[in-house]
Order: sequence, then structure tokens, then C-alpha cells
Amino acid sequence: MADIEQDKDFGLTVASLKSILIDLQPCRTDFSIEMTAGKRINPTGGYKLGDYGDRTHVIRILANRCESRKSVLDTAIHEYAHHLMWEAYHFGDVKRKVVHGKPFWDCYHKLYQIAKIKGVFERENNAEDHRIQEITEAWFIKEPVLMMGLLSHQLKTNGSIKNFRCGRGIIEYNPEYAAFLTKPQLEERLKAEVIRILLRHPYRHYSEKGNAFIASNITLNENYTFKELMYRASDFWDNEDRWYRNQNFEFYYRELKKLSLPSKPDSEQEAEQQGEAKQTDENTKKDSNDISMSAAELTETTALWEEDEFIEQKIKEVIEWAQTTMQWGTLPGDLIQTLIASLRPEIDYRKVLSSFRASVISSDKRLTRFRPSRRYGFLYMGKKNEFTTRLLVAVDVSGSISDEDLQIFYSVILRFFKYGIRSIDVLQFDTEVKTPILTMQKAKKSIKICGRGGTDFQPVIDYFEKERGGYDGLIIFTDGWAEIPQMQPRTVRKTLWICSNKENFEQHSEWMKKCGRCCAIN
Repeated sequence: MADIEQDKDFGLTVASLKSILIDLQPCRTDFSIEMTAGKRINPTGGYKLGDYGDRTHVIRILANRCESRKSVLDTAIHEYAHHLMWEAYHFGDVKRKVVHGKPFWDCYHKLYQIAKIKGVFERENNAEDHRIQEITEAWFIKEPVLMMGLLSHQLKTNGSIKNFRCGRGIIEYNPEYAAFLTKPQLEERLKAEVIRILLRHPYRHYSEKGNAFIASNITLNENYTFKELMYRASDFWDNEDRWYRNQNFEFYYRELKKLSLPSKPDSEQEAEQQGEAKQTDENTKKDSNDISMSAAELTETTALWEEDEFIEQKIKEVIEWAQTTMQWGTLPGDLIQTLIASLRPEIDYRKVLSSFRASVISSDKRLTRFRPSRRYGFLYMGKKNEFTTRLLVAVDVSGSISDEDLQIFYSVILRFFKYGIRSIDVLQFDTEVKTPILTMQKAKKSIKICGRGGTDFQPVIDYFEKERGGYDGLIIFTDGWAEIPQMQPRTVRKTLWICSNKENFEQHSEWMKKCGRCCAIN
């Protein structure tokens, strides 16, 4: 390093760099590092910061081109990834040798994230960083899927927030809050955020983010063992009511909205005061067993929650990797099945409705003078087809269906008028068919709901088969929670099941596909 300017080594030596790289991931083939002053310019016109010789196994860093200590480290990690990929190709771990292909970038990003977790880019690590490093090193062996989920996001400290939060590709935590926690408590909080990410809770659209966060915590507590994560189903509903136990996120979010919990700050002034106030030791040491958060705290915790298809795809790749390699660690079976089910492609119910209408379409023929006969011309009248498809739509009005679901059901029914259907017969059912049948020929401003009891599909199927000559197809809106009905083969071909949400669809799609077509409303 004699030919490099003194202020360009940024306190890094060849030995320290090599030690850092090997600590990130050990290699099977020895390599060396050279730090020199380079003059070459790459083909794009920019300055080249380093290169790797796959024959000599030399990582060369042009330190005089680097602007900071982080730039030197980043270059070293980049070139070390090339060395690891040469190894992977040489030992048969990868079949193709592509310089900057997907395997290379996966390797580089993994090394980079591990470096951030280990605090490589910081000159001094504080106590909580060392503990997080120990936790993640243990995850590398015992909890591979959690480790990969953590590596999909950047881990950052943020002294202005109260504890932990995630979203927008990052996980933030308050270092003072982390210092107060014991190591098991710190691992639990970190694990909760990673599982929340794997379930993709921060990357969906919500009208009420506060309720979404509470529903997320309840889902984690009901389906995974957390000792001190606030919010459980028993905080809001009778603990003896099994209906509210071990349910999915969508269920809890819908039920919380019925309770009208506050999801916004009481006033803008309160929110500003909460944001400007410094976090005191008293707030930092607040008991983690508190069962409530203020509206401002909920707003702060979900500030990073927003839809992001790119990050969702990254998370799906992590789950696909775990499914392929069976590296689930200690995750419970129910949670694993939920993660695997989330990989299924979503079905657009609009396309299903359109194709279903086309499959059951029927027509009436009538004579007309305006269309000549194909055989005799205008000497005889021609024939004209008029579409007369008649649909029977059955709406589940049992107690498990919310008013919001019913509103969505009827808005979807009205969509059929856009497909050329002139009239639709709508019946409501729970354990029996409710009369009278409502014939809809256009949008209605209000519809009276009857029922709200249990659920039984058989009366609907029996009614359709009895009136078979009068209807070309049957559509059933439901949440799917009832006994599987007995159906004739002809009825199966004419039936479409539409579930109230994706979670119910994943729960019941297997038997519904045997009883007709099926889809879900997102």
C-alpha cells in the first residue's frame, strides 16, 4: 500500500479486509487482496473501483478511486462475491458461469446484508448491535428462513421511534429500547417483525392501518408463541369464545373494524407533540406487557406500511427457497402452510365471472325481416339470436358474513349487467332459502337482508336443481364455512363459488373445485 495516498486507506489494511470478508462467509479457496492506485476506466466511462482475477484469485481494490471507507468495503464485498461464485461454479454448485447474473447478485446482497447486521460499515458497534449479531448468527444455523427474511430488509437504528417497526424494505428499532430488553426479549421482537414481513402484513392496502397493526399482532400471538408481544384475541373478545381463536389476519382485521377502534391521532396537535417529544428513559423502560397503544403510537408504528409489489416478490422468493430446501427451522406447521398458500397466484374474479357467463350463455331465436335467410334470401325471413341467459345468484346471509361482505357481494352482482345479462334472480340463504326471490334488472339502492343464522348449501342446490329448466347457471357468494353439498354432475358444471376473501378461498378451494368453479374477491 505504499503507492496509495495516506488518507485513502481509511484505516483499512489488507489483513483487516480479508478478515472481514472471511467472517462474512468462509471460502474453500484461498485468495489475496491488493490495494493499489488504478488508472483504468471501464467501458461506460466511469471509474473502476476494483476487479477480481479468477486465475490468480486476487481481489484488487483501486483505493484512490474510493471516496469513503464504506466505498472500500462495498468494493471488497463485491469482488469477494465474484470469488465465491467462481468457487460455486468450480465445485459444481451452479451450472452456468455468468459474471453478473442472478446467482451473483443474490450472493452479493446476502454478503452486504450480513455486513450491515454485523456492523462492518460502522467503526464501533454498540452493545445491542453485538447481541443482534449473536442472534442472527444463531439463526443462520437454527432458523434459516428467518435469517433469509431478515436479509431481505435493511436493519437500521432510529432513535426517534419508540421500539420496533418495519416496512419499505427496512426494519427500524430504537437502540435505547433494545438496550433495555434482555437478549431473549430482543430476539422475540426481532422474530416478530420478520414473521410479520414473511406474512407480508406491511405490504397490503388498508383503510385503517391502526387496526391492521393490531390484527397483525393478534395473528402472530394466536398462531405463534410470543410471550410479550402486545395484543391478543382475549384483549378484545371473550377468551372462551373459540370462534376468535387461531383465525387469520383478514378475520381479525374485519372484526376489529366492527369494534370501531381508534386508528388515527385524536388531534393533529397531539401527533405533532408526540413526534417532536424526545423519548425519555421512562418511556423506554415502559413495561412491554402493556395491552394498548395510543393512536399516535399506532400511526408511528405503521408509518412505513404501504403496498410494494417488488418487496412482496422478494419475500415470495424467500418462501419458495424455504419450500424447496425445507429450511423452515422451528416455525410451526400451521404457519408454514399459511406461507406456502400465499405463493398461489391470485385469481381475478372479474375474468372468472366473464368466462362463467360465456360458458352458460343461452339464446332465443326469432324471425326477422331485417336479416335475409341464408338459403332463400329476402324471400323468407331470417333468424336472429337474442341472448337470454338467466342466472340464479345465492347470497350467504348467515351470521359469519359481515355487512361489508354483503355490500361487496351485491356490488359484484351488479357487474353482470355490464356483461349483457338483462335480469338476475337473487335469493338469500342461511340454513334455508329465504323467500321471496328478488329479480334484479338494474342496480338497486337498498336491499333488505334476511337470515343471519347458520349456513347450509344443500337447500340452495336443491332449489336450483328443482328449477333447472329456468336457469342457465348458479353463483353462490359465501365464506365457505358449511357442510359440502351433494350435487348432480350437471349442476357442478353450471355452478360458480365466490368466496368472501382470499383466506377463505385458500381454506375451501379444494372441495369447491370439485363442486364447480371457484374464485375469491380481493
